[in-house]
Amino acid sequence: MFSFGNGDDLPIGIHSASLVDVISILGTGSLRRSFLAGRLKNIYELVLETSQLRRFVLFGSFVTRKVEPNDIDIFLIMENAFDAATVKGATRGLFDYSTAQAEWDASILWIRLAALFTSEDEFIAYWQIRRDGGLRGIVEIVSE
Repeated sequence: MFSFGNGDDLPIGIHSASLVDVISILGTGSLRRSFLAGRLKNIYELVLETSQLRRFVLFGSFVTRKVEPNDIDIFLIMENAFDAATVKGATRGLFDYSTAQAEWDASILWIRLAALFTSEDEFIAYWQIRRDGGLRGIVEIVSE
């Protein structure tokens, strides 16, 4: 479980949490948050169904105390065998940035494990860097 402490951002670090905990903490407080939490649940379940997910990381305004987050920012590390061209149905759109943004209110970036230029943990830690160069906490959803 994670918490905000005194600030609007999570404490610096990679915070691991179950989907249930993420939704209970980040999916409340406004209709927008509740709506995005429902989208997040659907996205997570669809990505899990590929059987190719290694890591599922949340960053951006959804993992802050912002009452009206813009969208859900997600970074996925997929197994090397993953081929987005073979994904069917609604799941296929999750692996196309423009489609995911338009249909899911989600900015989804993904990479195969073999394409990482460093270790998984170092690569994920990179997503703590804000646009202004400062650091923020991020959340990795882990299985319960």
